[in-house]
Amino acid sequence: MTAAILATAGHVWFHHRGRRELVRPAVLLVLLVALQATLGAFVVLSGLQPVINTAHVVNGALLLATSVVLTLRSFRPWFDRLPERRDGQLVSGAAAPAGARG
Repeated sequence: MTAAILATAGHVWFHHRGRRELVRPAVLLVLLVALQATLGAFVVLSGLQPVINTAHVVNGALLLATSVVLTLRSFRPWFDRLPERRDGQLVSGAAAPAGARG
């Protein structure tokens, strides 16, 4: 998981440096994964102390949430191209993108 997060963050920093909406969660992911590894080591060294174990689990949830935010923000330009719908109907003048299903 750590390698995938570092690869994703590296890709964002290299290819999308100007898009702050992607860089911020990528930086946060790297910080959270470093904290996760540290907390994991503390869990083992502390003999499964409940407070440290809980912090490790909460940090894992934050990692998941941050990765979902990064994923949704990376697909935002694609969602912006979708036709606008109201009450299940296309708004007049909105053209469906190529390959989109109604």
